[in-house]
Amino acid sequence: MNLIKSDFSRNVLTLLSGSSVALFIALLLSPILSRFFSPEQFGYLAVYASLAAIGAVFASLRFELTIVLAPSDRYAYYLLLLAFGLTCIFSAGFIVLSGIVVMTVPDLISRRIPSFVIFPMLTIGIFLTTTNQILTSWGTRRKRYKGISQARVIQAVTLCSAQLSLGALSLTGFGLILGHAFGAVCMMVKLVNEYTQEFRGFWRTASFKRVWAAAKRYKDFPRFMVIGQLANVVSGQAPVILLAILYDSHAVGLYSLPERVLVMPCAFIAASIGEVYRQEAAATFNKLGNCRSVFLKTAKKLAILGAVPAVGTIIASPFLFPIVFGEAWAEAGKISAVLGVLIFFQTVVSPLSYTVLLTKMYRLDLLYQLVRLVVVAAGIWAGYYFLNSLFYSVVFLVAGFCVMYALHFVLQYWAACGRAIGKSISA
Repeated sequence: MNLIKSDFSRNVLTLLSGSSVALFIALLLSPILSRFFSPEQFGYLAVYASLAAIGAVFASLRFELTIVLAPSDRYAYYLLLLAFGLTCIFSAGFIVLSGIVVMTVPDLISRRIPSFVIFPMLTIGIFLTTTNQILTSWGTRRKRYKGISQARVIQAVTLCSAQLSLGALSLTGFGLILGHAFGAVCMMVKLVNEYTQEFRGFWRTASFKRVWAAAKRYKDFPRFMVIGQLANVVSGQAPVILLAILYDSHAVGLYSLPERVLVMPCAFIAASIGEVYRQEAAATFNKLGNCRSVFLKTAKKLAILGAVPAVGTIIASPFLFPIVFGEAWAEAGKISAVLGVLIFFQTVVSPLSYTVLLTKMYRLDLLYQLVRLVVVAAGIWAGYYFLNSLFYSVVFLVAGFCVMYALHFVLQYWAACGRAIGKSISA
């Protein structure tokens, strides 16, 4: 038990070291980027990243989640090939689809989202996002945490360097998006190089028949997980999409900068713990039939991790934002204070969400994700419809998120104890 605990802590620290460096780089350079790029241009980046995250759910049909669950490394490699093949097929189809959309309704797109966000950059974004998720899942299974950590540092350095260079050259129209894509490419190249040797070994045993057999074994993932994960991702990205629809790109930018410098970095670090937790929880669950001790130990660490930045954000951000990022971002400081509450709940609950998969509560999790999506959308719409206020849209959004996160934590704990809520629901 002490050995497991030691390995868990060491793996977490390995991932956290890379995440922390990446976080530091992003935070250090954000005040400079906020002076090169306007809130509207940050809004374009937020819409691009949100649409790429949503498209990534469809691209691989979430088969990358099965890589850690596979009974052997060879079987996991077949699932990796399956996920990557589906991603390539989806990306090719999306190029055609996005081109049709751009030609069919150009006025609608140009009014809300610039056409370069849809075609071709969004296709590239979806492909890179999904591919890096697949490669990270493989690295998690193989406990290649050092390589994942290094890849994240490389991504942060190259992303910020590209954005700063393009901003300095006054290529601000698409500089944030192009820099984001360049960082993702560099991360992908690093991870591929990290695993090339072992991929060559498994490639000799691969065949279409074996990949197809792996797909049939985990056929419930696209049946249930795509809709559930889509609802999960859309509810997470709904603020950006709905704010773009109800308000404008300027409002999206005011919301997205606090996310960029506060919410996302905290979630990034928490996700590093979540990746280690996912591997340890699966191993413990397969051995003991539950992972309650690992779950509670991780939840306590996440609570401590989330409390400090949450309190600091609530107290300091309204005063510091105009000073650090410029007067154009003063309203973003008020929004940031509200998001401080969300930081705590998201940091504690999101990294543990994998727990419900261990008891195969696919349908119940799907129901939860759909309800959360409705709650989040209703909160943003209420602030717009009744008060026509970006600030109150964010307030209602955060309140809905926090309630749903608390409910999901209860569901996660139930699953960690080795229980599925109702045979008919979780089958």
